[in-house]
Amino acid sequence: MQGELDVLTVGARYKKLAGEVKKIDDLRKQQNVPELPASELADDEIEPQDADEDEVD
Repeated sequence: MQGELDVLTVGARYKKLAGEVKKIDDLRKQQNVPELPASELADDEIEPQDADEDEVD
């Protein structure tokens, strides 16, 4: 199990993703865009919209 966690936190994929996230964050800071606050609801607690609402007749 530790090996699986290491892949997510220290592996090549993590390093590549972290580098891209840092570039985005640096750009956000350069353009004085505020950081979004963390959502009070976890992603899995947010109810999806009904598909019927998006339909156009």
